[in-house]
Amino acid sequence: MAFQRQILHFLFSIPAFFGLTTGIGLTIATLGLMFNAFFFRRISFLRRLMKNEIDPGILLYPLSVLLAFALFPADSACLSWVVMGWGDPLVSLAVFWEKDRTGKGLMGGILFFLGAVLGGMVWLYIFMPVGRFTIFLVSLLVTAVVERLTPGNWDNLTVVLTFCTVFTGLQS
Repeated sequence: MAFQRQILHFLFSIPAFFGLTTGIGLTIATLGLMFNAFFFRRISFLRRLMKNEIDPGILLYPLSVLLAFALFPADSACLSWVVMGWGDPLVSLAVFWEKDRTGKGLMGGILFFLGAVLGGMVWLYIFMPVGRFTIFLVSLLVTAVVERLTPGNWDNLTVVLTFCTVFTGLQS
C-alpha cells in the first residue's frame, strides 16, 4: 500500500467535519469522482505523489461517498467518510509488522479500528449526542471485519457502505 495514497484519504475526508447536508455531500463526491476520473492523471504533482500507481481505489473512494450520501442520511454518510478517511491510512502502517506486507492481517485491522475510532470520536463529539457512541462502536466493529475480508482496494467501497448500513440500521 502506498502511504502517499493514504495521506490523500485523510485529507479528502476533511469536508465531512463541516456537517454537510445531503446536497452538498453529493456535490463534493460527484466533483471528486469527476476530478479523479478525468483530471487526476494529468496533474504531475499528484502523479508523483502516487508514484504513478493509479488504481481503482482512486475512483471507488469518491464513488462510495457519493453512494453514501445518495442512499443514507447525511450524518451517517459523513461519519462513514471519516471512518474511511481516518481508518484506512493507519492500515498502511501495519505493513511494518506483518510478514506478507499487505496490511490485511490482525495488526491492519487493529490499526484501522483505532484510526476510525479516533476520527469518529472527534466527529461524534462535534455533531451527535453521546448515546450514539455505542452504535458507532458496534458499526465500526462490523466494518473493521468487512474491511479485513475485502480484497484489494475494494475496501474503499465496502467500508463506507457497510458502516452506513449498520449505523443507520441500528439507529432505527
